[in-house]
Amino acid sequence: ETLGGTLTNKSINELPLQGRDFQNLLMLRPGVQRTPGGGYLSVTSNGNRLSDNNYMVDGTDDTDMYYGDTVLNGAGVNGTPASHLPLDAIQEFNTQQNQGADYGWKPGAVVNIGLKSGTNAVHGSAYYFHRNAALDARNYFSRPPQEPSALLLHQFGASIGGPIVKEKWFYFGT
Repeated sequence: ETLGGTLTNKSINELPLQGRDFQNLLMLRPGVQRTPGGGYLSVTSNGNRLSDNNYMVDGTDDTDMYYGDTVLNGAGVNGTPASHLPLDAIQEFNTQQNQGADYGWKPGAVVNIGLKSGTNAVHGSAYYFHRNAALDARNYFSRPPQEPSALLLHQFGASIGGPIVKEKWFYFGT
């Protein structure tokens, strides 16, 4: 039996994801977790190896052939991904575990990302996420009166899509 599920764009945009990175959506599925420390090559599914996940974008393979990790939002030397794919561009996010033979070359999770596209009407959105340490708790192991570490994070962007030639050509950008 295949396990998994689909998250829509509305659900994805409303979730409080650290760094607004789509890879953090994986941990919402049973059996998928990050190894202690997280970062580069740290997602494992149902006890499989870290390189056993299959990443796909709009039905096209997105798996790095050498490392077995996703090419989009690829991790750098320190393991922190740069957000190359804004969450606003994702129409649908789907994961499958114990999948059938049609996804056959990787035994771990199959991660399908469906991207938005243009339509016959102009549409778009803008977003801004702000996070600071105002509501963070003090680390349990820090002695009082030590305050929480300083944190200031701003993430913003926009998307727009529409027709180039009605019913034939479309554009979408973030």
